[in-house]
Amino acid sequence: MKEIVLLNRFSNTKTLQKGILFALIFISFCSKGQLVVNGNITNAALITDLFGPGVKVTNLAVNCDTGQYGSFNAAGTGLGVNNGILMTNGSVHGAIGPNDTNNISSNCVGTSSSDVCISGLVTGAQHDPCIITFDIIPNCDTLQMNYVFASEEYPDFVGSFDDAFGFFINGPKPGGGNYNCTDVAIIPGTATPVSINTVNDATNSSYFRVNTVPSAPTYNSIKYNGLTVPLVAVIPVIPCQTYHMELAIVDIGDCLYDSGVFLQYQGMHCAADQTLTVSPKDTSFCKPQPVTLTASGSGTFTWSPAAGLNTTSGPVVIATPTAAVTQYIVSATTSCGTETDTVTINIGGNSVMKVNTTFSSNGCTACNSSAGVTSIIGGSGGPFTYTWFPGNMTTQTVDSLCSGTYSVIVHDNGVSCIAPNDTTVFNIGSSSALKVQFTADTLTGCSPVCVDFTDFSTISVGTIKNWMWDFGDGATSTLQNPKHCFNNSGAFTVNLIVTSDSGCSANLSIPQMINVYSYPKAAFTESPEKTTILNPTIQYVDKTIDAYGINGWFWQFNDPDETISFDENPIMTYPDTGVYCATMTVINKHGCIDSINGCIDIQPLYTFYIPNAFSPNNDGLNEVFSPKGTYVCSFEMYIFDRWGQQLYHSTDINKGWNGKVGSGSATAQEDTYLYLINTVDCVNHADHRYIGNVTIIK
Repeated sequence: MKEIVLLNRFSNTKTLQKGILFALIFISFCSKGQLVVNGNITNAALITDLFGPGVKVTNLAVNCDTGQYGSFNAAGTGLGVNNGILMTNGSVHGAIGPNDTNNISSNCVGTSSSDVCISGLVTGAQHDPCIITFDIIPNCDTLQMNYVFASEEYPDFVGSFDDAFGFFINGPKPGGGNYNCTDVAIIPGTATPVSINTVNDATNSSYFRVNTVPSAPTYNSIKYNGLTVPLVAVIPVIPCQTYHMELAIVDIGDCLYDSGVFLQYQGMHCAADQTLTVSPKDTSFCKPQPVTLTASGSGTFTWSPAAGLNTTSGPVVIATPTAAVTQYIVSATTSCGTETDTVTINIGGNSVMKVNTTFSSNGCTACNSSAGVTSIIGGSGGPFTYTWFPGNMTTQTVDSLCSGTYSVIVHDNGVSCIAPNDTTVFNIGSSSALKVQFTADTLTGCSPVCVDFTDFSTISVGTIKNWMWDFGDGATSTLQNPKHCFNNSGAFTVNLIVTSDSGCSANLSIPQMINVYSYPKAAFTESPEKTTILNPTIQYVDKTIDAYGINGWFWQFNDPDETISFDENPIMTYPDTGVYCATMTVINKHGCIDSINGCIDIQPLYTFYIPNAFSPNNDGLNEVFSPKGTYVCSFEMYIFDRWGQQLYHSTDINKGWNGKVGSGSATAQEDTYLYLINTVDCVNHADHRYIGNVTIIK
């Protein structure tokens, strides 16, 4: 039945193109990016793209046909995973949108498998496998894999066909026991594997995104009919132990309708990296002084050289070097091996001090700001002298600053270390110098409406430092040029507050700037719902609920002639018996569309005709007593004479009584004979009995 549905979907799509009314459905409101794939990558590139920090990978093996896997870039598509590795049971190029043709399939690549781990998830023949195996040693107690699963099996085959994929692990469990083909691609908080049957618009729908409508954020970029939100596979492990893992995706039962799993760039990694690091890094002082060095990570810590250190072991040491340049090395030894990191300490010389400054303003009027040196990194601790330009002010803090650009030089009188000039810009003006302006690339649409906002605010003196957006639906943003999706219908007022580096602020509010419209809720009735071929005419009545008003209807009746209608309440006469599922698509005044299917059953009609006479006289006319009928599943006929003697018996409706007595050649005389006929009809499977007389006329 899967192949038949595919043909029907293609037929309906071709018919839909005839309806000019629905050209609007190809408008996309959100997605601006485009999926890019590369189906020709080396194993070295695969390792770089797939594995992140904290893991060591060996014995990588790839069992995928050419073009079934590769790297991808999905930035700006709305996928939620910007780049990484794509594995499919078809072709990676089949994942590229737009999704304007339903249920695309790749031909069988001629490969199959009987993978043990996959067989533990689903039963059925495995086709078009793409399986990547490897050994992995984690430097942590928790591995994770970030991914998105997508499929063309949505929504038609939810509950029936189910392409299989999984992330399987083998090895020791923390706390005892072992993983054995354990699938870790599961629904969060459960032990249920992710698949089209467990994550869809009816089951675990919070993890599912439909991609069959042009307003979907990924419609123009991703080909698959449905996909999950970004998910994380979390895997508790024992640090430094070796695990065997398998990433697999296959077609089950046939090669039709592709699926893919998007694996985030370096998405297989330690959830909390325990790589060795040391701080602070590359510290400088004007003269020798103690400095505390701290190592983070795991293992047994050893420091070298010993000169200037209070100890050579442990995560924290105190260093008091005397050489102009001293480099300390810390090593951490674990069962995973040994890691090292370094820190360099410079003593003496010029340009080793760093001055930090700050300023404050009491408002947005001129000449009321102040500035001061808040900290000095390096040096002897003073005494310090300060010189500000312009103005030659010599205090640590200066007041009554007007708008302009200021710099300060700090001199360490203790060791003659000179700080580099540190320039701080003070912009003091009034709020009237700020002019708030912004635009949106989309103002209206069907929910969800994803909008790119662009700030065009200007300031005459200084710079704008902060933005606060209020989108009117409870969401906010501090980005200069944010992107926001309005998921609910309504008219939304957008407000922007900008703040300058001098503390001045201004705002602009645009009432009802973004208008988001809801979709109609398509519904219809058909009368009669069940009928026979004697009355195959059906009245369809639109029952759609919509907040704005329906502008158009498009009906497809799924009959052999591909009949369509643009009437609100069409009448359709079906040419033959069968179950017909009509599709009604409606579009409201704002271009939002919805579709719904409804099926009616045109049943066949049981009939049975029995003649009352026949003339077996060899003249070629009416020679046989032969009842006839339609939709007769079972037939049995007896002929008796007036004394009750059986003359004839038949179970074949096509073999009537030719007037002979039994199996002999003699023809019965002219008389009236009794018949008993039992039938079973093919419509209701009911029993029928007919008793009557038939006359032989010669």
